[in-house]
Amino acid sequence: MIRTFLFRLKVSCWEATERTNAPLQNVCTPGTNIYFGDDLIKRHCTNSTSATYHGDQWVKATYIVLGDSLIEHQANGETVMSYHHPTIDGSGIDPALANLFKDGMAVDHGFFSLQAESHPVQFRNIRILNLVGCKDPTAKNYKSYYVKNAPELCTY
Repeated sequence: MIRTFLFRLKVSCWEATERTNAPLQNVCTPGTNIYFGDDLIKRHCTNSTSATYHGDQWVKATYIVLGDSLIEHQANGETVMSYHHPTIDGSGIDPALANLFKDGMAVDHGFFSLQAESHPVQFRNIRILNLVGCKDPTAKNYKSYYVKNAPELCTY
């Protein structure tokens, strides 16, 4: 099979039913591999340790993404999955794209989106915090929570 879609990490929040006990915050990695500790994970989906939430209720989902060094999923404040260093799985890449995407290439930036695949879902209070910025404490726009320095963004 030749893959022409983009490489991605996706968090799956499958609906729990009376017959299933599906945890939240699972990760699926089409075209991508990830590491849990020292172990390279090539399977398509990996379940989290999240509880199963039945019925209509809000679950606070938090994602911490520090480039490719740490990706953490939380459900209602509890860490339910943590992995790192996502890389491109080079098997099946469209030959027309092979010069752009190499097997093992780091996936350390990109876009995010919200979607529902198989059942109704609602989102609310979506907040995004950019962790890249000026780390110089003498700058006007310094923030102590930045984890990656971008000196060109500093203002004095």
